This record gives sequence, structure tokens and C-alpha cells, in this order.
Amino acid sequence: LGRMAAQSAAAQGLLAPGQSVEWCNPGMAGMVRVHCGERGYVGYTMEQDDITYPREIAIDRQQVEGATLFMDGWMAVELGPNFQLRPTAYTMRNGGATVAACMTGWLLEGAQSIEGPWHTLDIKGCVENKIPMEQHQCLAFLEPAIETPWDEWPHHTVTFPIVEGQKVEIAGESFPTPGHNNCGFRVFRVRLLQNRMPDSTNLYLQGFELYGDLFVPEQS
Repeated sequence: LGRMAAQSAAAQGLLAPGQSVEWCNPGMAGMVRVHCGERGYVGYTMEQDDITYPREIAIDRQQVEGATLFMDGWMAVELGPNFQLRPTAYTMRNGGATVAACMTGWLLEGAQSIEGPWHTLDIKGCVENKIPMEQHQCLAFLEPAIETPWDEWPHHTVTFPIVEGQKVEIAGESFPTPGHNNCGFRVFRVRLLQNRMPDSTNLYLQGFELYGDLFVPEQS
């Protein structure tokens, strides 16, 4: 979608002569919608508190200085009508400014509507900071944050695979396991399970991309 957004910008004459862009933010280009809770997408830097950001910044490749977070603990990306994506991997960038703000547990879910129902595509960690952490939590963002120099923001980027998944039979009923199950989805949601701060609902995220097989509606 990022490449399609760049092509669309070129077709509309929004690029300067000779300018070539391989990717641009599909949210800014109006090709997807970004949803979140009522408290929005906010952040702070060393110089300024209480910054309100456009939600589309969360799916950009450009890093933002300071902390960025969804205060209600979730965000969702909605593709355009009739678009479907069978996801095979996703990338997230840590939006926290400290070790304590790192995500250690989350759900990635897919649906056909922002209202659901939701299918679990991937799950990392769990609710509550159970120990030993290496057995119960995802340390993908925490471990590099611990090694980050104090004068740098720990905005590390990690890519995670999405397995195919399968269906299992329990008491005569069929249930899907986490994975794409060879299905396409139109809406994708990241939902916080846990960060390093007890009772916090903040999803510290700045940078989210999905990869897979995109099914594009035919142009009439």
C-alpha cells in the first residue's frame, strides 16, 4: 500500500519533477484509516509535554523524537473497501522513551470490520509482568532498550512472522489457532497486553507495517 500510495501521488502530480518515491505513508495518502481510542495518539519530548499527533504518524517509517503512545492501549488499520491482505509478517517500532515503557505483550488481530469479530493473528507475552520474564514476556524491545545509551531514544524496530495457523478440534468443535489461516483481512488491530509499568494501558508504538499478499479490487 505504501508503494501504491507513492504511485497515486505521482499520478496526481503531487511529486516534484524528477522526484521518485518508492514508499509513502498510506494513511497520509488516504488509502487506509487509522483508528484508536478516544484519548488519541499523544507523546512528549525532552522539551515539550502533552503533544497530540495525527494517528497516521503511527504507520510512518520516519522516527519521531521522544515518546509516542496510544493511551487507550490499541490501534487499528483499516484498508479500503474490497481490499484484502493475507498477512505473513509485521514490523513494529518501539515508541517508548524508557526501558519501563517497552511493550512486552500484545495481540495482533484481523477482521473484516472495525466492529469485529476479531481473529488472533499473533500473540506475544501475556497480561501482567510475570517472572521469569523470558518465559512469560516478549523481550524483543526490552533487551535492546536496556543496551541503549541514555542520550538516545530506544526506538528499535523488530519484524515478526505470522504463521499459517490451523484449526483444531476440541469437544467436537473446530477452533482456529493464531495465524492467518490462508485468509485475507481488511482491518488489523494491535492491542496491548502488558508493558513494563504496572496497570498502564499505554501502547508505546511508533511505526507499524504489515506484509503479505494484497488483493486489490478491479478498477471499473
